[in-house]
Amino acid sequence: MNAALILMADHELATSTLAVRVAASVRADIYDALLAGLATMAGPLHGGASQHAYELLVAAERDGAARALNDALRSQRHPPGFGHLVYTGGDPRFDALLPLVEPLLSEERRQLLRQIMDLADANQVGPCNSDLALAALSWGTGMPSDAGRTIFTLARIAGWTAHYQEELTERPLRFRARAVYSV
Repeated sequence: MNAALILMADHELATSTLAVRVAASVRADIYDALLAGLATMAGPLHGGASQHAYELLVAAERDGAARALNDALRSQRHPPGFGHLVYTGGDPRFDALLPLVEPLLSEERRQLLRQIMDLADANQVGPCNSDLALAALSWGTGMPSDAGRTIFTLARIAGWTAHYQEELTERPLRFRARAVYSV
């Protein structure tokens, strides 16, 4: 758990972190700035991704790895837990967390996870990301499906707090973008 919290605490200017920094740039108090981050985190493409990966693992356990992955590929561009906008060659957070998670899994679940990962690799869907590692942690230890989101969010709150404090040392309103209107 400590490793997961540390690995998820900061990720440059991810959307939720940027939201916190924008709020800090207008000198919102820390609570409102964190709420801006939480609001952004609520999106399924950010904070909710590990829950979707958890659901993939549950479906694989119920229907088999191949069917679950095929169903995910059919309904989404990338199956949850694979690919990343920043880590296009592989998510180092996944590489650090998976070896700590695997010993917590039963042998059957460890094999199923490996089967999904091998199938994804064979189908070139993208490398595993930290959402899959968080999903495996929560799925494999009997936590609820949204536990990965909770872990991710709690970790980010620590990171956001540091970003908030740093932003207060910058000039105010620095994120004011200009609009170009066309008629």
